[in-house]
Amino acid sequence: MDKKGKIKNMNKSNNQILMWYDLTHGKKIKPEVDPEWVKELSPEEYEQYKWEKENLHVIGLNKNNFRYFDYYDPYEKIATKACDVCGSIVEIDQFGYGDCKKCGWCQDEMAKEQPDKVIYPNIIPLNKAKRLYKLGKKLKPDIYDFVGGLFFYSEMRFTHNFIDYEVFLRYDDMIVFCSEYMQQEYATKEDFINKANIDGRLLKDIWDEVVNADYMQ
Repeated sequence: MDKKGKIKNMNKSNNQILMWYDLTHGKKIKPEVDPEWVKELSPEEYEQYKWEKENLHVIGLNKNNFRYFDYYDPYEKIATKACDVCGSIVEIDQFGYGDCKKCGWCQDEMAKEQPDKVIYPNIIPLNKAKRLYKLGKKLKPDIYDFVGGLFFYSEMRFTHNFIDYEVFLRYDDMIVFCSEYMQQEYATKEDFINKANIDGRLLKDIWDEVVNADYMQ
């Protein structure tokens, strides 16, 4: 590791790989106890070792930055397919996930099995996405799609007039709609759709002014 904290590329030594594949679960297993040779590492080498151990399964890292561990990104793109919405070629991982650069749809097998339901990570149903694409429209959710996402994922967000809002399902199943400046609670999805408001303006009536409607990350 250099003085700026940047991990330097190091050649991997085969006798120092500590991880192995668990073919049943498709991932590698971290040893509970560090091997004896770790005690002989210099302070700089030990910092590299700790970084690798902590970041082994972090998505999207460069495997060439790993010397002591065999880095494995489960979401590495390994194949291609036609987008389920627009037909463009999309790179996908072993699970079939991959974002279409043309229309923005994330390929998802569960969405294909339930094409009329909002399923994470997409914010609208597959069949609706196809209809919107054919009409030349963006794959933007309406308030009903948004609520569908809420009841699938439990936490949602959006922005209106540069203010961020959150909507989530509380432990008692109440729908909580809030921002830094306000909070409203609703017992049912129907109540939320018909009564949720911002400064007295019904949310369903101003939904076209909403941006960044998505799952809470």
